Amino acid sequence: MTASEPGLVPTAALSPRVERAWYVVARCADVGRAPVLRALWGTPIVLWRAPDGAVHAVLDRCPHRNVPLHDGKIEPEGLRCRYHGWVFGGDGACRHVPALDGASEAPARRVPRWVAREQQGFVWLWGERDGEPVGSPPSFPEVDDPRYLTVIRPLRTRGSVHAVIENALDVPHTGFLHGGWFRKDGDRKPIRCVVERFDDHVQAEYIGESRPKGFVARLLSPSGGEVRHFDRFRMPSMSEVEYAIGTENHL
Repeated sequence: MTASEPGLVPTAALSPRVERAWYVVARCADVGRAPVLRALWGTPIVLWRAPDGAVHAVLDRCPHRNVPLHDGKIEPEGLRCRYHGWVFGGDGACRHVPALDGASEAPARRVPRWVAREQQGFVWLWGERDGEPVGSPPSFPEVDDPRYLTVIRPLRTRGSVHAVIENALDVPHTGFLHGGWFRKDGDRKPIRCVVERFDDHVQAEYIGESRPKGFVARLLSPSGGEVRHFDRFRMPSMSEVEYAIGTENHL
């Protein structure tokens, strides 16, 4: 959610940075034969897939003349800048300076890099520039379960990651902003909410809600029944909404 594409308003000033964590920046299928531009907290990052299949991520600026590297060319040795031909490896080191008579690698010629991992069809970046990751990226529940249908849809929004997550987990607004689709204001009745805190997430379980009368709820569960509903926030940028409605659907 913190990743954005060119043209979006940077959210760096709107939300705090939790750098020592994993973030989705692209789908694996997006990173192919050409460099791909992404951003994390407004910082431009170029992704590319090396000939051996590994995905790399470095700052989208050549340290020589500040030229965007996503306009460059992928070669066996690394990513070549289109301006003066400097080549950078996945570790950020400069591998080749065509106009230089001597060794190419030097600290001043190095470009910052981020560790990239591919998992469940997504490219994740460890948010700490030049940092080493702790643990693996989180897994999305049920994505690999053939009993579930998985739908992936990008969403562009002008807001901070925390504002977007709050909206996804905010139950009371649905009866007003989305009234008639899932819940209605007139359907209100007391239910119980149990909040549990864990090492990496917090969970709210809503108990005792009958199937709402809205159109979407009737479509998902024609037989009615009780709703089993969990909301979860996983640090630092993931929300989970789980519904089991009647006997027909688990979302």
